[in-house]
Amino acid sequence: TTKEGKKLPLESVQKRSIAIYQFGEGEQEYIIYIATLHGNETLGKSLLENLMEELRRDPSLYQNKTIYCIPVLNPDGYEVKSKENANQVDLAYDFFEVGTTSPQPETTLLLNLVEPLLKKKVKLLAIHEAQKGIIFHTASAKELAELMAIYNKLKVVLTQEKPGTLSHYYGQGYHLPVILLELSPLSLQEAWLQNKEALLAVLRSNTRQTLIPLNEYGLAVVNTLELYHALIQQDPHKQLVDLEKWIPESRLDIKYATTDNFMKQKLYTSAKAFLRH
Repeated sequence: TTKEGKKLPLESVQKRSIAIYQFGEGEQEYIIYIATLHGNETLGKSLLENLMEELRRDPSLYQNKTIYCIPVLNPDGYEVKSKENANQVDLAYDFFEVGTTSPQPETTLLLNLVEPLLKKKVKLLAIHEAQKGIIFHTASAKELAELMAIYNKLKVVLTQEKPGTLSHYYGQGYHLPVILLELSPLSLQEAWLQNKEALLAVLRSNTRQTLIPLNEYGLAVVNTLELYHALIQQDPHKQLVDLEKWIPESRLDIKYATTDNFMKQKLYTSAKAFLRH
C-alpha cells in the first residue's frame, strides 16, 4: 500500500526536484492541490504543508480516494522569488493542447499527472496570492466553490477561463471542476485559520454534496432536520451533542426559550443547548 505522504520527485528546468505527495490509492475520487505556480507566491506552499499534516493525522480524510499535493510547482522561481520559471515563462498560462506549443517541464509534470485521470472523477485546486481573496471556479466547480466560501467567507466568481490557463485547459476542454483560490495578503496563521476548513471541505465533498443554503442576509443556515441529518451523513464531524448529556453538571439559562429576552417572547421551542465536540 502507498505510504502516507509518499513523495514522487520530478525536475524543473534547472533540475530542481518537484515533489508530488500522494495520499491514498483509492479510485472513488482524485483531488490535486497545487501551489507556487508563481515562485514569488509562497503562502500556498505553507498552506499545503499544513494540509498534509492534517492528512497524515487523519487517514479517513482520503479513505477510498487519492490525493496529490504539489506545494511548489515552480522551484526555480521559488528559489529566486521570481513569478516566472527559469525560462521566464508564466506557468499559470502554459497549459495548451499537445502539439500547439511546447510546455515547460513543470507544466508537463502536471499534464502527465492528470492525463490518465481525465476519464475519472478528478478535481483540481490551485492556490495563488492577490490583493483580494477570491474563489474563482469553472462552471462544473460552482457548488464546490460555494461550499468553500461557507468556511472562508471569500467571494465566489466564475473564472473567465483565458486560453492557456489551468482553468481553461481543464475546465473548458475537459469540463473538470477547477478552483483557483486567490489569497489576500495574510500571515500563515491567519491564512490557515481562514482556509483550513475550506481546503478540507474539498476532500469531504462529493457529487451528492449537500450545500447549506444562504438566507437573505447571506448567512448559511441549517433550518431543517432533514438538512442537518444529510450534513451529518456527509461529514460526521458536524454532529452536535446535547450539552446536558455531555456535561451533566451544567446549568443552562436559555433566554430565548423564555420571555426574558429583548424580544419579550419565546423564540426557541425547547431550552436545550447543543455543541459540536
